[in-house]
Amino acid sequence: MKGIVWAGVTAGASALATGAVVGAAYAHARHYVLHRRSVLIPRSSQMSGAPGLRILHLSDLHALARHKKLLDFTSHLAMIDPDVIVLTGDLIAHDAAIDPLAEALDVFRGIPGVFVFGSNDYYAPRPRNPLRYLVHNSHGTGTGSRQARKRQTLATASLAAMLTDLGFIDLNNTRATLQAGQFSINAVGVGDAHIGLDEYPEMVLWAQDDRRGTGRRAANEELQGDSGADGYVAGRYGSGGGSFHAGEANARNADIENADVENAVVGNAALQLKIGVAHAPYSRVLDRMAAEGCELIFAGHTHGGQVCLPGHRALVTNCDLPPRLASGMFAWPPNGASPIKKNGAVLVADVPTALSTGVTAGTANITAGSANIVSGTAATPASAPAEFDAASSTSSALAPALTVENDALPVEDVTRAQTIARTWVNVSAGLGTTPFVPLRTWCPPEAIQVDVINM
Repeated sequence: MKGIVWAGVTAGASALATGAVVGAAYAHARHYVLHRRSVLIPRSSQMSGAPGLRILHLSDLHALARHKKLLDFTSHLAMIDPDVIVLTGDLIAHDAAIDPLAEALDVFRGIPGVFVFGSNDYYAPRPRNPLRYLVHNSHGTGTGSRQARKRQTLATASLAAMLTDLGFIDLNNTRATLQAGQFSINAVGVGDAHIGLDEYPEMVLWAQDDRRGTGRRAANEELQGDSGADGYVAGRYGSGGGSFHAGEANARNADIENADVENAVVGNAALQLKIGVAHAPYSRVLDRMAAEGCELIFAGHTHGGQVCLPGHRALVTNCDLPPRLASGMFAWPPNGASPIKKNGAVLVADVPTALSTGVTAGTANITAGSANIVSGTAATPASAPAEFDAASSTSSALAPALTVENDALPVEDVTRAQTIARTWVNVSAGLGTTPFVPLRTWCPPEAIQVDVINM
């Protein structure tokens, strides 16, 4: 009898403990945070200290109409006064979320922005065994599209129309140029590589007047003609017998707007920035964008691992990146450093050049450390505007060695080199979860503020 009672007590205690863990993970998945990262870019002496650029990166909301706290948090992000919005997909989990999401994003209407889609913007989520996700870390080489087609389709065309109505540019498998303050931003985007929808776009010149996509919309209307029922696939967006293909429309727009190619200067901005935008951060996509010269690449998809071990140690990425790169800001190609998971600062520059010249910004010497970038605590460079304060953070342990052009760097330069790269990838852990596993551990849902500071 005592054994039976003891077994019942043990079972009850186990149930309570399990319930407590699940409850904590459920609450953690609703503890939304804003992380701040600064990207310092050396400029000519004439442009050093020019006004910076604030980018708001949102990803993987997986929104449902009932997600009031999530949508309220999203709309309140207008308080940081972003200059550019970057959306990296998996924005909805049901068609009914489109209108509530539109209300939440309406505070950003008129702000330049771009978006790409993830699989959950095309297909509704479905119940799956969460252990399958942990055991089978899918690398999605393109065959995932076959499984996706078996799922319920979502109103992707309506979602795209809503976002473009807000003024954001559809960047799925295409290019665009947008103006934000003194910046001219050249952006390249791809569709969801996880289900094989990535078709890397060819280089296309865009005219100054098309930086908000007006010329592309005109080309879209010309290409579509009369239409029937809505339809959307990555990079092809149309109706009935007509269709809109991003590359075709861009080429048509180039013919219309860029008759004189030599005069097709992208905007009048003196400051140039090149970014890549993708949903799933597959190495093949990151390689192409880095090779093209993107200084910043934005992605999502991974949920940061979602169910992590203490210290934000992910078990999976659901792509071909290693778990340690499941989220955060890191160099590409990887340089051995741990990603910035919370707040921090990095420098966009060639490593040997930056180390040899001692890149400076006013009184802040990046390699010597008066801005203290090298130790992982970033203070605002003296010439940077006050509104772009770099957040303070402590970096994780760094790899013991790094080689550049087959020559080993001196030991004292290794840490400095790992905060310097020509291309930085910002993978968001996302704001949401699948509706069927609404849990997170040691991986808070995040929005990311990226401040580009001119030095």
